[in-house]
Amino acid sequence: MGEFTNIGLISYKDEYKSILESIKKTQKQIFKLLEYRCFDGINVINKARQENGINKLFPIVVTCMIGESYNNCKNGFHEICSLSQTPQVYLDHHIRMIDDSIVITFDYIDELLYEEDIIWMVGKYIDVSNEICSNF
Repeated sequence: MGEFTNIGLISYKDEYKSILESIKKTQKQIFKLLEYRCFDGINVINKARQENGINKLFPIVVTCMIGESYNNCKNGFHEICSLSQTPQVYLDHHIRMIDDSIVITFDYIDELLYEEDIIWMVGKYIDVSNEICSNF
């Protein structure tokens, strides 16, 4: 079970010249969200839904728990499967540290996204992540 105490919406436009510029722009938005965290994402979602009577979607969630470290074996139980169930989310991406390794998961709605597309996206994600890490 995960507890979600705050929601923040971040916009993304694929108009940046480099991945580093994209990361910097996204990081700037995150810091701005932290600055205004009293007005959380639930309020933003409700306000966006009311605006012009248009029902807006925010179909991708990224949960990053890199600051927390988990053990694969807890009280004698091993995690063999991880599944998130958030019906309004098309793609739910988790980044966690388990046994000192980064573990990523992608949960998605089968009826909305093709498995081949998810496999392609995960492959690209890994390629970009490796490229970023190799430049540091």
